[in-house]
Amino acid sequence: MLKDVAPVFARDAVEEHFRSKADTYLNVGHVLAGAKRAALAQAEILMAQARLMDESEWRSDPQPICDEHGLRILSCDDCCSLIHHQAGHMRDDERHSWAMAHVYQAKESW
Repeated sequence: MLKDVAPVFARDAVEEHFRSKADTYLNVGHVLAGAKRAALAQAEILMAQARLMDESEWRSDPQPICDEHGLRILSCDDCCSLIHHQAGHMRDDERHSWAMAHVYQAKESW
């Protein structure tokens, strides 16, 4: 039943079980469920790391400044949210053009 479970996740599941339910008998179902949680946690960590690496590619220097708040765009949560909600469905270049027209200060003032 455990042949498809990676040993590292099985070990994590057993350790988690004995930390949280030391008085409960360990069975295969506990290991399967715990291994699934460990695998999902690992996948979330890897996805978060991938997002951080991708973010470095789209940062520009100098960053645009939002017209409403006078902040660098990556520091302005309100304007980032506005761009996402209004133009999130657009391709990157279309989204940037929309933001230049509706959110950013004139480029000369950056």
